[in-house]
Amino acid sequence: MKRVNLIGVMMAFVSVMFPICAQQLPQPDSPELLAMFFNFHNRLSSALEDKKTNDVAGGAKTEEAIARLLKVDVAEVPKIASVTRGLLADLATCQNDLKSFVDQSRANGQEPDPSDLKQFEQRRLDLIDTAVQQMNHGGKLSGAQAFQQFHSVLLIAHRPFIHCRISNSVASDSP
Repeated sequence: MKRVNLIGVMMAFVSVMFPICAQQLPQPDSPELLAMFFNFHNRLSSALEDKKTNDVAGGAKTEEAIARLLKVDVAEVPKIASVTRGLLADLATCQNDLKSFVDQSRANGQEPDPSDLKQFEQRRLDLIDTAVQQMNHGGKLSGAQAFQQFHSVLLIAHRPFIHCRISNSVASDSP
């Protein structure tokens, strides 16, 4: 009887949460979702490198598993990591430049000009787009088909779950 009640409660919870999460799904190519993916992959690549350093055989098996998950060749995994690291370094530089600009404006007793802020945002979007293009059009990955498989696995298949986690973390951070 308790098992039936537990299943009923879980089904009710899922039926309530799914529409909440599904109604505000970001588009598959939204810059926020792409940036989250690149952050995710950077952490994954770092963990893989640590694993390879500590256990070469285990690291190789882990790399093969990651390649299967991403639906790419094992040789593509380091290429994806290279694009990811480059993008994150560029985004960090962009963010530091923005912070310096805002700090300088405020030090002069002014608020930053909105058109200048839009330029920084456009720079960020361009950096993300460039990274996607590097992987998509014969750049780092071996052809567009590999990127499309990779894209569908992490950006489309996992998009609802990523968004629910973001929504839940934002809700829990609220006062």
